[in-house]
Amino acid sequence: MASEIKVLEDTTAATGVGVAAMGEADAAEESLKDDVYTGAAYGDLEKLHRLVEREGRAVKEPDGLGYHALQWAALNNRVAAAQYIVEYESGNPILDFFFQVVPNTPPGRVHELLATAWAHDPLTTLKLVCNLCGVRGTGKSDKEGFYAAALWMHAEHPKTLAYNVAAAMLCVCTPTKLSRATALFSLQFAS
Repeated sequence: MASEIKVLEDTTAATGVGVAAMGEADAAEESLKDDVYTGAAYGDLEKLHRLVEREGRAVKEPDGLGYHALQWAALNNRVAAAQYIVEYESGNPILDFFFQVVPNTPPGRVHELLATAWAHDPLTTLKLVCNLCGVRGTGKSDKEGFYAAALWMHAEHPKTLAYNVAAAMLCVCTPTKLSRATALFSLQFAS
């Protein structure tokens, strides 16, 4: 009866051809694993971060089977990976502005995202700017992001900002503060 475990002589090592071919095959197989699709499918955020942000790999391109990285993340219930992909490069400037402007986003980045989103759809972008400052569960409660956006609007679209000050005040202020601000605003222009 033959044993199921065997030790075999490595005949490919003597010729050297088999070892090189196996090394190339392993390298090719490893390179296939080192892509955004595999990172997304397995929820490997470190790999995604390295490939996308450091190596500049695209997440919008489909793989050989026609699936996008976002689809791989969603199919495998990798919520964090899916969120990262959407936040990083959605292909839609409005979504990029919504997901990437979070508390402590540098004002320069807010301005950059805002300019791109505004060029795409000004009205929706204006609504998202108001959403930044929403308090009491009506928005992101990101006053610093809102102030950065308001400063950009003051420089780029001052008439739009002036026209929408009242709506913005509703987002920023609580009802008590709003009535005081309205009274103060009226007194300043009444005299």
